[in-house]
Amino acid sequence: MAGMNLGESATGAPDEFLSKPRWQRFIVAAAGPAMNVVLAVALLTGLFMYGVEVPEFSQGDAIVGQVETGSAADMAGILIGDHIVEIAGKDQPTWEDIEISVLTNAGQNLQVTLNRNGRIIETSLTPVRQGENQAGHAGIHPDVRVTNVIGIIQPGSPAVAAGLAKGDEIVAVDGIDVTPSGKSFSEALESVHHETVPLTILREGNRLDLRLTPVLQDGRRMIGVRFKVPMVIVKENFTGAVSRSIDRNLRDAMLVVDVLGKLVTGQTSVKSVDGPLGLMKAAGDFYEAGFGPLIVLMAMISLNLGLMNLLPIPILDGGLMTMLAIESLMGRDMSVTMKERVVQVGLVFLLTLMVFVVYNDVMKLLPS
Repeated sequence: MAGMNLGESATGAPDEFLSKPRWQRFIVAAAGPAMNVVLAVALLTGLFMYGVEVPEFSQGDAIVGQVETGSAADMAGILIGDHIVEIAGKDQPTWEDIEISVLTNAGQNLQVTLNRNGRIIETSLTPVRQGENQAGHAGIHPDVRVTNVIGIIQPGSPAVAAGLAKGDEIVAVDGIDVTPSGKSFSEALESVHHETVPLTILREGNRLDLRLTPVLQDGRRMIGVRFKVPMVIVKENFTGAVSRSIDRNLRDAMLVVDVLGKLVTGQTSVKSVDGPLGLMKAAGDFYEAGFGPLIVLMAMISLNLGLMNLLPIPILDGGLMTMLAIESLMGRDMSVTMKERVVQVGLVFLLTLMVFVVYNDVMKLLPS
């Protein structure tokens, strides 16, 4: 806008930005972040009206289906079949709530309440740092109906070498039935001691035999696939979609604020921060996952942009709003020289931050 650039010489013309009352300039500064939030709400509202697939287990009670041996959950005494009724102060959490609490609280003590066959049990859980992002991991997984249909294959994995493809259904391991009425896939794989394991799969209705060589990882035989989980469609009318969208965005906004606070205090690792390269990778993963997840990612990015822009850092909208608030308290505008110095400090900070997040992205892409 005219006169908004500090490098311009203000003439005092009525159409210039600095000629407007401070409250009008404040609204202009707030408009960008506000529209980011509006877009996030609108995207999710449209998605919930259209209908979106969500994991079946996410719609019911948080029932434990698997506990990793020696994990934080195992040491906390959590057992298969337990119903998690409260975690970190969140009553009747969904599995999504539990995952967020674990991911963002590495090394922190979480209070957990369990319902075990009608008996209420209080325990505590301390997630450990794990993975390239050093996020929390508890070794606890939901009770999911068994499916042996491949949803994701890791590049360069034994599954790729064996010729497995997304959508294949594994029906037998070395002749052992692994359909829902037989053994689980992992159980059957561990029971076979050959270095190369025969597999029988269904691909587009055709039965095929393949040979696969698993790798040993954390004491378990792994093939580099993630199986599909049963999904259900969530579809709402306009009112329900708006309500669900606002709830989801509020939860995500609180998560962003929580993570920012923990980054400042050191409770969350700076390795959890992603830059443009990480964002590109995430966009590719969400695109592969389908239309619904891609819209969710767009909404998350828009919400994050809005919230980041509200930070009181010079050069961002939040910085301008902060300066306007200070000027209102002072009863006069700061000098142009002072504003230029403040903006320069903000620019140096943002450039330093950008260098850091790009470095972080590159380090994550390098082989560990």
